[in-house]
Amino acid sequence: GGGGGGGGGGVSPSASPALLADACSAAAHYFASQLDGAKDAPLLQRLKGGLREFEADLLWAYHGFGRNEVSHLRLGFYKGERFTEEPTRRDARPILAALEETRPDVVTVAFDPEGSGPDTHFKVLQAVAEALRLWREGDPEAARAVRVWGYRNVWFRFTVAEATHAVACSPADTAALNDSFAACFLSQLDASFPSPEYDGPFSHLAQMAQARQYAEFATLLGADAFAAHSCRELRAAHALVLLREMGLDEFLASARELQRAASAD
Repeated sequence: GGGGGGGGGGVSPSASPALLADACSAAAHYFASQLDGAKDAPLLQRLKGGLREFEADLLWAYHGFGRNEVSHLRLGFYKGERFTEEPTRRDARPILAALEETRPDVVTVAFDPEGSGPDTHFKVLQAVAEALRLWREGDPEAARAVRVWGYRNVWFRFTVAEATHAVACSPADTAALNDSFAACFLSQLDASFPSPEYDGPFSHLAQMAQARQYAEFATLLGADAFAAHSCRELRAAHALVLLREMGLDEFLASARELQRAASAD
């Protein structure tokens, strides 16, 4: 791919409906003529980025979070290039500002090694790690109390030994997963670059992974560990979401180890 010229100019917020319709028509023609993975014109990059942010806002709203509770930090390393640049302190500073403002006790981050999926996951992990290091330097007491929850989804998996928490999911939970994905992420229902495991919605792929994780636990513990459990939620479970909880020192050491492994490769 590459290229990505055209796209026209911007549209003023006060533009007439006819001008807006013309701009939408031009954008539709532009996208129809582009190859998947090709770099887009800057205006169209902003349009696509705004659409992804809107879709994320829809999912948060699905769970009751308002727009003023969500921040899209637009880290500088992501420019739509085929190979994104390495994150720097420039990318850590907006995250650091959010940490200082909210003073969280839990930080969640995709804990994917480099090369396991979109490289932005790994680079955001490194930017978050750098922001937490800077936070520890400036406010060691607050940073020391934070717990980091690493999660993996469709691109990479935790082994049973690596996970510290397993969250049970019922058929109702996975139905809600698929419904929310279909309702909120319309631009991602047909992935341009699907997983080699499954050519379909990522929510279906996540459900398949969670079902396999449940089967692994049922094999280790015995099926009755779930079916005969006194907890109704565990009796209803047919899938498990695995998490790895880490203290700050463990997380930073793990992030460095992942970075060293990527550099060695």
